[in-house]
Amino acid sequence: MKTSLIIEPPYREPLAAAGLSDVDAFLHVAAGAPTSRHKHRETVPLELSIDGAPRWFYLKRIFKVPPRHAIAPWLKGRPGFSQPWLEWTALGKLAEAGIPAMKRVAVGERRAFGCPTAAFLLVEAVPAEHALEDWLVPGFPRPLTPLTHRLRHSLFRDLGRLFHDLRAADFDWPDISAKHIFAEPPMADGHWQFWLIDVERMTGGSLAPMTTNELGDNPLRQMLRRILASAAPRAVSRTEILAFLSGYWIKSLFADPRKAWRAQGLRIEDHADVIGAIDDATSPRLPDAFEHPRSDIMVRRRGVMLSRRHASALQSAGLDTIDGAFTYADGQKLDKPGLSRHRQRFRAKLAGNAESPRVVYIKRFFCPPLSEQLRRMREFRLAAGTAQREAYYGERLAQLGVPTIRCIAAGQRMTGIWERMSYCILEEVPGESLERLAARAAADTSGQPTWPERKEIIRQLSCIAARLHADGLFHRDFYLSHLFFSRNADGGIVVSVIDLARMISRAPSARRWVVKDLAALDYSAPAPLVTRADRMRFLYDYHRIVYRTVHRGSIRALAAGVRRRARRMALHDARRAKTERATTT
Repeated sequence: MKTSLIIEPPYREPLAAAGLSDVDAFLHVAAGAPTSRHKHRETVPLELSIDGAPRWFYLKRIFKVPPRHAIAPWLKGRPGFSQPWLEWTALGKLAEAGIPAMKRVAVGERRAFGCPTAAFLLVEAVPAEHALEDWLVPGFPRPLTPLTHRLRHSLFRDLGRLFHDLRAADFDWPDISAKHIFAEPPMADGHWQFWLIDVERMTGGSLAPMTTNELGDNPLRQMLRRILASAAPRAVSRTEILAFLSGYWIKSLFADPRKAWRAQGLRIEDHADVIGAIDDATSPRLPDAFEHPRSDIMVRRRGVMLSRRHASALQSAGLDTIDGAFTYADGQKLDKPGLSRHRQRFRAKLAGNAESPRVVYIKRFFCPPLSEQLRRMREFRLAAGTAQREAYYGERLAQLGVPTIRCIAAGQRMTGIWERMSYCILEEVPGESLERLAARAAADTSGQPTWPERKEIIRQLSCIAARLHADGLFHRDFYLSHLFFSRNADGGIVVSVIDLARMISRAPSARRWVVKDLAALDYSAPAPLVTRADRMRFLYDYHRIVYRTVHRGSIRALAAGVRRRARRMALHDARRAKTERATTT
């Protein structure tokens, strides 16, 4: 057994005073609650006294290095490695290049027969409090400093300067993300300050220099794609993208004036497919109370994933364990015709604000039949229960900026890949279903939505359908009963999607499921309240958002396919209703 330990000189005495002088001490030191935890590794905060003042550090420790890192590289003629040691090296390269990042403090590794078995990395917390996602991404607590238009513009410009520094030093960072870049607003020098974290997979060296005829496949394009994808749901304007590109190119001009001709290739159209749909007109409106999934950490307790923010309320109700969730009977049981016997639904209220307790829905699945088990394995995952499916897609839709349900607890018991029981607890979606709204409007013409409201509802529906299908997601129950209507404080209309239990992604016959989703929406929209003009307007908006153009021939073909599928749905429902009447008589 061989151990290696490196401690930066300024930190040797304080660490020794805290009893941290060998690898075992770092691996077993008591620390705060983990900020992230996986099967064999965790990241924990650690407070140490430096020069008589308390300072915060983060300790990343791996108790068991996985074989793909420790053993697999030997098959390619390279020694095994551990992630902490790679990150230690990357932080050193960043410091040499003058790029601000986490300050490395100590690293240690234990090896057996030349393969790493355990390792740790200690870094000092960056001086910034907020990451880019706190500044830019909706659904996170906003910093106290208001992000004005001028500050947003300067943020993107200085972000372009940071990307230039990374490229100038030939760094490639696969994990570049809005949550891995901390930012502080301008101070004396007028520029934003950035610090990078989680750089264990960063590499440098052999990336080819960029030229104007490589604007289709250059590293700048890749980094821009990654950072914008991590900032979804985003509201990035064309001027802000231009500010990013100008910051990059201006820094390049100052670094090497002989290459001034490169600035002539600055065109936002060259990055059109990277930027994607950045116009607010193509994005669903988010509710005022929207929370990004990453803004509330999910913690695992006794095999159950719980929202840290609601853990105490769930514990008080006895819903923080699988046994407690399946014996819970205080809520209102929700039954409906056709509900399978292995499924149960409850409406309950969690303790919290006494005047307005939080309403949740509990969905329980007990020993699904063989057909349901096989369908779950084929359409979702082998070792994930039915309830996990709805929780997963709820998080996925929220990350895309689609208003939807929010899962605050989920648990399951599996025997191998066989589901014995699973449950999830979902927060109530505000408002009422579009089905009820349409029925009330049909019964009372004075309560029908105004023309601007009808147009806005159609736009929201087209934005949601386009966002789902563009990302390869298909609802498969896209009826008005599963679309909820609500308003923000300013009167803006919000449409939310619920009931994601049958959702699939990346289906091989995507066209079929596109038509099925749109046909379900068309079939459930009652005529004559919803006119033919409304339906065609929806298809035009949908086609324009998905394909960024309007082609009448394609829209007519899509409309014909939707009408055919809607007629099949009507015939199917008529046959089923006839069978049910015959059975009851």
